Formats: sequence, structure tokens, C-alpha cells
Amino acid sequence: VSSDGEVIVGTTGQFGFVWQRGFIKTFLVNQKYCRVRGVSPNGVFITGEYLEVDTCWNASLNRGFVAYTDAPVIDGTIWGVPLPSIGDGNNHPYCLSDSLGFAVSDTGLIVGTSFMGLQSENRSFVATSWFPLTKLGSHLPGDVDVNSYVYDVSADGQISVGHHDGVAYGAVRWMNSLEENLNTVFRPRPCGLAFANSISRDGRYIVG
Repeated sequence: VSSDGEVIVGTTGQFGFVWQRGFIKTFLVNQKYCRVRGVSPNGVFITGEYLEVDTCWNASLNRGFVAYTDAPVIDGTIWGVPLPSIGDGNNHPYCLSDSLGFAVSDTGLIVGTSFMGLQSENRSFVATSWFPLTKLGSHLPGDVDVNSYVYDVSADGQISVGHHDGVAYGAVRWMNSLEENLNTVFRPRPCGLAFANSISRDGRYIVG
């Protein structure tokens, strides 16, 4: 939901929807079934993923997208911008990999996760931001199957939060692409912080 409560997004069946100022529009993205996961605090951008067929593997995969909430729906379709995966073309130049958009800032910076690719040394999902395409955290070759996910971002796009399997307990924060274990920052008692699911618009409050 947007900060002013005027825009709500989600998924109904295999269609995304935007509830905006009392009106609901349901749609596909790029003529494909989709899931809408996030709306920017100012209500301008939406993100999520749609199903795409990769001709390299002849299989369906998730492709993240970003679109405007006010984009016209033509024949039940909103045309969004596809989000590439860090793993696109890894050791196989024409192959695509999964990407998922979870949240978007007021500036249009999208955060989520993308798959490194079945043919890569790192077969994990890695926390990713787009525009520019950036891998968050400290994933190195050989860091196999250590997944990380970024679930939310502040309004200015400077602070993101999520989960990383490679750190103790798992809850993390990224500031300017540098990763912090929230268990080290806040020293919770008596148990560890596992998932950071959301962050306030100003970046001061984290829930999970």
C-alpha cells in the first residue's frame, strides 16, 4: 500500500491488480500472467513478476517488471519494463534466469532477488537491485546455494532490508550496497533476528 493509502496492489488469481482511489483494474503484464508485490510509497511505480518462456531451456520462469500505476490498460494488459537477472547468460549466452521484484522506491529503484543460473558456479538466488543492475551483499564464486533476498526499500532508495542465508540468524540491511547483519547492529535478546521484511518510508524503522 502507498504511504497515503490511496494505492493498493496485489494479485487475484493469475492477474495483478491496482486499487486506486476507489477503482480497481486487473491486468496481465506484457500479455503474461503476473503477480504484483510492491508499490512505491508515493504510489507511482509497481513491481512484481510475470511468467516468461525461456526458449533456451524451453521452460517457464519468473521475470521481474516495473510499471507505472497510471499506465493505460490495453486489452487487459499493462506494458512493463522487464527486469534482467544477474544470472542471464551465465555460461550460456542466450539463457535467461529468474528475477523477482519485491519493492520499489519513490525514485524507481527496484529491489528483489535474481537467480545466478543453473550453469553458473553460484546456483543461488542473490539479493538484487535494478537501475542500475546491482548484486547486493558479498557473494563470491563458489558461494553455492547461499540465498539472499531483499524484501523492501526506503523511499529514497538508500536503505534496503531482507534475509541472507550466509550470515548468523539471517536478517540483514544494505546501505549503499554494503551489507550489515542486523543481529550485530541491534544485539537482540534472547533470540536472533531471522527476516527483515519491511522498512519505513524514512528508513528509521524495520519490522520482521
